[in-house]
Amino acid sequence: MAANSAAVLVVVADGSEEMEAVIVIDVLRRAGNVDVVVAGLEGAGEVKCSRGVRIVPDTGLEDVAGDLSRFSCIVLPGGMGGARAFEKSARLHAVLARFEAEGRLIAAICAGR
Repeated sequence: MAANSAAVLVVVADGSEEMEAVIVIDVLRRAGNVDVVVAGLEGAGEVKCSRGVRIVPDTGLEDVAGDLSRFSCIVLPGGMGGARAFEKSARLHAVLARFEAEGRLIAAICAGR
């Protein structure tokens, strides 16, 4: 990855809206200078999205939570089931609090907000 590139963390959970996740991931990866890491809220296992599409995250949120400094942005796709899971996650709340305190970007789409 080039020195002027960015790293973006996209968090997905069961019930996340697949289009809101996949389109963000795809567009940023196509940009060529963005390192996109997809993290499963509950680990690196398969996530079943709101319309039944299955996504396999690159890693689990717990695996990147200790090294957040490389990410300039976190993205939370919508989908009511995913949003409810995000709301209940103490780990995600801690990650978001750190992003906010450090002035980094938080992008929440639709129900993800």
